[in-house]
Amino acid sequence: MTDAAIIKPERTLEEWVQRQQFLSAVESAQNWLAMLRYHTVRYNWPEAAILLALADNICRDLRNTAPTVNKEKQS
Repeated sequence: MTDAAIIKPERTLEEWVQRQQFLSAVESAQNWLAMLRYHTVRYNWPEAAILLALADNICRDLRNTAPTVNKEKQS
C-alpha cells in the first residue's frame, strides 16, 4: 500500500449525469433556434409557426434539466 493522496473527481456521477442531460437540452434548444431562424429567413411561415408551437416544450426541457446547486458544497 502507498500513502499517495486520493484524487477525488470534481463532480459526483449524479452531478455529471445531470450536467450531460442539461447540455443535451441546450443543444436541442440551439438546433430548434437554428431551424426557426432558417425557416423565418426563407419566409416559410407555416414551418416557423410549427416550431414556435414547440417553444414551451423547449423551455420546459431546459428548466427540468437545469442542474441544481448542492448547498452543502458552498458552505
